[in-house]
Amino acid sequence: MRGFLAETHHEATFNRNAIGKGVRAELVPGQQAADIRIVGAREAAIVEAQVKYYKDPAALKRALSDAQYVGMQKIGPEGAGFAKRGIASRIEAGGVSSDPLTLEASDRMTANPTAHYEALRPSLVSEAAKAGAMGLGMGAGVGAGVAAATRLVQKKGALDQEDAKVIGESAAVGAASASVGNVLGTLAQSTVVGALAAGAVGTAYAASKCPDRASAVREVAVGMTGVGASVAAVTACAAAGIVTGPAAPVVALVVGWQAGVQARKAAQSEALHENVRWGAGAAVERTKQAATAVAGAGKTAVVGGAQLATHAAVVSGQAAAQAAAAASRVAGAVAGWVSWRRQRSAGTDIDECEV
Repeated sequence: MRGFLAETHHEATFNRNAIGKGVRAELVPGQQAADIRIVGAREAAIVEAQVKYYKDPAALKRALSDAQYVGMQKIGPEGAGFAKRGIASRIEAGGVSSDPLTLEASDRMTANPTAHYEALRPSLVSEAAKAGAMGLGMGAGVGAGVAAATRLVQKKGALDQEDAKVIGESAAVGAASASVGNVLGTLAQSTVVGALAAGAVGTAYAASKCPDRASAVREVAVGMTGVGASVAAVTACAAAGIVTGPAAPVVALVVGWQAGVQARKAAQSEALHENVRWGAGAAVERTKQAATAVAGAGKTAVVGGAQLATHAAVVSGQAAAQAAAAASRVAGAVAGWVSWRRQRSAGTDIDECEV
């Protein structure tokens, strides 16, 4: 019983210490030579170990010298007598090790296994606090570095107080993002959750700086593009065993920042094109309105001119008719007067002849 519980102790403590390190320990099932196997990212065996807990160091040394254990790590109790015979007290692989266990501790474990393993249970709260503190430093460094590099490129090496303010704000946002991402990712035991949390903090800050709702919505869309890219990158890195643990939210920040930059450029380009399209449409509409106004004015002028011409023609006709009537009356009067003169002249001639 003590030997089996010792195997479980080393497997459990190795895995607790390996959180976020890309390696893990597993008990080897069946009647195989190795008791514990350490595997890496692609489930490939890195180390195999044989664990035995004898009280006599010499007897343990002879047992572990069996040919079937060649090439394995040979693990026994912690103590000077065992160490002098070259017997290790812990499994080591990938920068991680299990916790050593003395014979006395193994006896207590055998007497009360539940109490022993409850004491080994990691506290997620304390682990999250440690990860959050680590994220503060890494995030601040990434935020400040990204902002400084961007400003240096934009201003060709000349930085001023305004740039220092921007770099300081970026450092603070980076620290907050990575810290929150580390805490939530540790509590959820998920690098994806950490990446999402880190991206959400940065996106919320960027949106809060926008002057109006429309630009805030656009900034959120840009930020979510960056978050999506960062989650995909972190997931791929974790699957490949490249980036795990507290470094994941930092990778999320860098990838999300770059994806956000590209998304923001695309959004600005689309907005510019939309403005051009709107400007052209407005110009066309204004041209149509002007043409309609000109056409209306021309129509009004034509109609008005026609009405004036008609009125002038009517007035001229009336005047001509009146003039003709007046001329006719004058002509009648003249004709009557001439006739009267003739009659009068004729009468005078008759009177003179009669005399």
